[in-house]
Amino acid sequence: MRRIDWVLAAGGVALGLAAMAVDHLLGDDPGLEDPWAFVLTAAIILAVATVLFATVVRPSLAPRRAPLVLAILAVLSLAFIWIGLPFAAAPAAVALGLRVRAARNRGDRGRCRRPAARNRRLRLPGG
Repeated sequence: MRRIDWVLAAGGVALGLAAMAVDHLLGDDPGLEDPWAFVLTAAIILAVATVLFATVVRPSLAPRRAPLVLAILAVLSLAFIWIGLPFAAAPAAVALGLRVRAARNRGDRGRCRRPAARNRRLRLPGG
C-alpha cells in the first residue's frame, strides 16, 4: 500500500474511534456511559477498515468503477453511523479514487489489468 493509503486508513480509524468514544463513553452522568459498546464498535471499525484496505484497496489496480461502488456503499453506511461504519468505508473509497486519478494522469485511464485467459475473447470491431 502507498503512504497515502496508510494515512487515510489511520485517519478514518482515528476519527471513528474518537466519534465512538464521544458517543459511548461521555455522558451526563459521572463515569463511563457504555464502555462495552465502545469496545464493540471499536472492534467493528478496525475489522471493516482492515478488510476493506487489505482485500479491496491493496490488490486493486484501480478499475474505474470500484471507487464509485465503494463510495455509494459508504454513503449507504450512514444508516449505521452509530457503529462507525462510514468512518471505515469512506477512506477506502477515497484511496481508490486517488488511484484512479493517478492512473488517469499516467495515461492508463484507470483500467484494471486482466488475466491472459480473459484477453482471448472475441473482440468486436472498434472495441
